[in-house]
Amino acid sequence: MKKIVRPARPQVDRGPRVKTVAVLIGMALAQFQLSAQADSGIGVDAILGNALNAAPINPSTHMGGQDPDGLGTYVPAARTPTGQMYSTPRLPVSDPRTTEGGWQYFGFVEAGLIGVTGDRKAHGFRRYKDVDDGLYLSSFGLDLNKPTTAHFFEVVGGGAFQDDQFYGVQFGRYNDWRVRAFYNETPHVFTSTFRPLWNGVNSGNLTLKPGLTPGGSGNTADDNAAVAAVAAANAETEIGLTREKSGLRFDMYLTDTWKFYASYTHEKREGGRPFAAVWGTGGGTAPMELVEGIDYTTHDMTAGVHFADALTNFNFSASASLFRNNIDTLTFETPYRIAAGTVNGVAAGGFTQGQFDLYPDNDAYNIKGEYARRFPDFMNSRFTAVLSLGTSRQDDDLIPYTLQPVTIAGVANNNWNTTDSLSRTSADARIDTRLLDLGFALNPTNALNVKAKARYYETRNHTDFLLCNPNATYDGGDVYTAYGCSGVWGPVINNGSGAAAKVLSYTAPNGNTIIRNIPFDHRRINLGLSADWRIDPAHSVNGAYEREIYLRDHRERSKTWEDKLKVGYVNRGLENATLRLSAEHGNRRGSTYHTHHPYADFYSGYLADMPDSGNVQSWAVHMNSGLRKYDLSDRRQTTLNARLNYLAREDLDLGVSAQFKQIRYPDADYGRRDRQSQHALNFDIDWQPTAERSLYAFYSWSGGRMKQRSVPSGGGLGCTIGTVTPIGTITPENADAICQDPASNALYVAENVWNVEHKDRGHTIGFGVRQDFGVLRLDVNFTHSYHVTEIGYTLPANANAVTVEGAGSGFPDLSSRLSTLEANLLFPLNKTTTLRALYRHERGNFRDWHYQGFDTSPVAVNAPGTALPTAVILDAGPQKYRTNLFGLLLQVRL
Repeated sequence: MKKIVRPARPQVDRGPRVKTVAVLIGMALAQFQLSAQADSGIGVDAILGNALNAAPINPSTHMGGQDPDGLGTYVPAARTPTGQMYSTPRLPVSDPRTTEGGWQYFGFVEAGLIGVTGDRKAHGFRRYKDVDDGLYLSSFGLDLNKPTTAHFFEVVGGGAFQDDQFYGVQFGRYNDWRVRAFYNETPHVFTSTFRPLWNGVNSGNLTLKPGLTPGGSGNTADDNAAVAAVAAANAETEIGLTREKSGLRFDMYLTDTWKFYASYTHEKREGGRPFAAVWGTGGGTAPMELVEGIDYTTHDMTAGVHFADALTNFNFSASASLFRNNIDTLTFETPYRIAAGTVNGVAAGGFTQGQFDLYPDNDAYNIKGEYARRFPDFMNSRFTAVLSLGTSRQDDDLIPYTLQPVTIAGVANNNWNTTDSLSRTSADARIDTRLLDLGFALNPTNALNVKAKARYYETRNHTDFLLCNPNATYDGGDVYTAYGCSGVWGPVINNGSGAAAKVLSYTAPNGNTIIRNIPFDHRRINLGLSADWRIDPAHSVNGAYEREIYLRDHRERSKTWEDKLKVGYVNRGLENATLRLSAEHGNRRGSTYHTHHPYADFYSGYLADMPDSGNVQSWAVHMNSGLRKYDLSDRRQTTLNARLNYLAREDLDLGVSAQFKQIRYPDADYGRRDRQSQHALNFDIDWQPTAERSLYAFYSWSGGRMKQRSVPSGGGLGCTIGTVTPIGTITPENADAICQDPASNALYVAENVWNVEHKDRGHTIGFGVRQDFGVLRLDVNFTHSYHVTEIGYTLPANANAVTVEGAGSGFPDLSSRLSTLEANLLFPLNKTTTLRALYRHERGNFRDWHYQGFDTSPVAVNAPGTALPTAVILDAGPQKYRTNLFGLLLQVRL
């Protein structure tokens, strides 16, 4: 084993430099708002960083070289107990300095100039980072320790004054108490090619820009031209948001066995994102893209105690998460004239604006207890238990069905544009959760480990909203009464609808008007047993069995169960190689599949009984009876995994891994069906001849295939009592069974099936090189990925010839190519100063048929001047880009 002895370095007073660094750190910390922000219950992010500081910052080793001693293992490469090679740790860049008060410290500041060329405003380049030309405070750190009292203090940060800046502070006394705090920002650019038609972007009120008329001008061709002109004048608008997060956590040992902890985190998201508005029914009338204003605030609080001794561990915690949306509703003006249709009392063009109720303020609370106990005298066993109780609730003020006064034919007291039309004025929503998780592990011998587990989880939805207008009556004063509400049932479809109102008629009722929300609940039970047996030092096998049971309310299947079996084998006895193999198989089955009855209590068929004659389609048909939803369908799933690590030389590792996964849906005639596959293959190489040189490279391939089938409704014999179908005559007793079955040709005609097949494949290649050339050190990393999705389909047999010819047999391929090359060259100018030259090249190329043709005009029209557009797509889609980033940074150490 090689050992390097380093001469001691003299201690030098760096007081003036400490002051200089303190000033720079203070400037950066001026951005640090301890209103605390984070996204986890423990109060701090796992890693602080940004695109130019991907690795965690350690003030003592930042930009340092590798330690020739490794982790005290053999040279040239350090390895895990299983033989895997891993990177050797970094050396401290310098020995710690000591103040007169006995504090030892490391510290540095890195700053310089950054420049970007190319498509710097492209969405792909800016998506999660903020890099501009000019001065850039890349990173800094300060680490202080006082050995005589065990106190410590550390501060790190980077990207100062940018939208991806980050800072972290921790201080305390080792094995006694600790305080941790952080602040970071992350930008998220959704698109850089948006073309908004409204003023007030990123707010809750969108008003049309000059040149556009709320409710349209009355001339569709003029409106289309005006929309295209305003969109062109606002091209290349960036839509995105910034997430600001901070957090604070406190840990303190009360005794040798008891510990207290508490945390508070805060997250703020501000900006906007594209948002779809469907105006009208039947697939939408002039659907268009809007911008949803984002102004979210989330507070997370956690407190608890932890106990640990030689045999027992116990943890109790209580947490609360409070979400606030500071934009309650999104109101927008439409630039098109929507016809009144069958909604009476509103003239054409009267629908000038629409409204969405956005995510509500909500609170979530949880208490959790965790217990673990060792029994060393009983086969060295261990028992664990977790009990968790949670509740989520919101009581958002509800909005009326529409902003415009409307009159529904045959209905009196039409107040649909006020909250008087609602059965309640606030949501009063609540969902409760329960979790019990038990585990027992024992070791009868040193070579055998056996584990058993039992887990129960449930959700209970106590939300109940009735689509009942208690102030409205049918002509003659008639009403339906159910669930404690007397009135007119059913909503006005879509705020500003130009089509029929979906209100249950008293004189001509139907069975498919929704009258009540569906409170989905479920219970999940997991029971499992596993064992791991080490046959000898070179061979081991393992196996596991688990049964998972789902009990669901208001779903097509009330119960599903899945048996999962897993076996594995490890061989460490091969010459210079380790082989790992595993196979998993799952078989899911369930109770009888019902496509209509689970929802019967939530539709108007509950109020108005199905008639004994005539067309009963709206009562009898909910969906195609041969359709199987993928989370409820019978399923057989098999997964094979393999990994081979080969130690070609002491300093060279070769590896290959593969996964082959196949899923079958044996009872699904429609929906996901046949065979679904997901495969992956990976090759990697890791070479570490010395601490001054290393190289890695990898290649990954992935592929998948999925098939779906469905059949459109319409064109059949109809669901009318007395109709003779290929599988029987329709009667009131069998209408739901016959009319939902495509074999009957009643509503679904089996010959009119359509099929779609998705094929995905991806390639990723990458390498990295690190080499020290005397005092110079070079790091180069490269990654390139290429992914393609093919979507092919067959059309229904009743599609007309023009449609068949124009549609072809598939969509154009979706593809993306992304390449990133980053190089860093470090040149020490003296013992405390290092110059870093940075170069980063990014290239992206995307093909997405969803945006085909919309790069020139956002308006899709089939009959210009005579019909409203089929869509208004204001995002021109992802664009190809090519950028180069250059940096010249100077690092100064204390």
